[in-house]
Amino acid sequence: GNIQNSSFKLDNRIPEARIHHFEQLIFNHELSLSEKLVYNENFVIEYQQPIDIDRLNKAVEQLLSKNDILHSNYYQEEVSGTLHRIINKNSKYICEELKIDQITDLKQILFRLQNKPFDVSKDKLIRFYLITAPQKQLLCIISHHLIMDATSLANTLLPELYGALFCEAFEYTGNGS
Repeated sequence: GNIQNSSFKLDNRIPEARIHHFEQLIFNHELSLSEKLVYNENFVIEYQQPIDIDRLNKAVEQLLSKNDILHSNYYQEEVSGTLHRIINKNSKYICEELKIDQITDLKQILFRLQNKPFDVSKDKLIRFYLITAPQKQLLCIISHHLIMDATSLANTLLPELYGALFCEAFEYTGNGS
């Protein structure tokens, strides 16, 4: 994607938001390369308890409503070169179910998903995939390193997502009995 010529209204950017120096380094490195690197953080979890795609979508929506960083987009002013982070709640998130017939296809599909680049100027910088294979179901979460590292993903996002997926399911089941 074209990072420098994004057409954002300046009133949408985070007021005087300081860009962390790691964000600046990753962004500058991405701009300086002729061949783009993929700065994705990947997390794949196999759950024993089946996950319904509708419940996952609701859990993702809950996660997005509580974490503004997940709505971040970035652009660079052409003249000054200043990097800005904006909160763009209008971009669509990706939460898809992929069904595969053979477990041998799993490695190839994960590789393709994990190496799909983000357009930091307009994409939601996190994606969720529910992969259903014979005898196995995986949740694959991919985020751009600009918004989250593996530690943040494991320590912050996953517990929130797990709570939204399974704790509400438990409460809902409890209410029906």
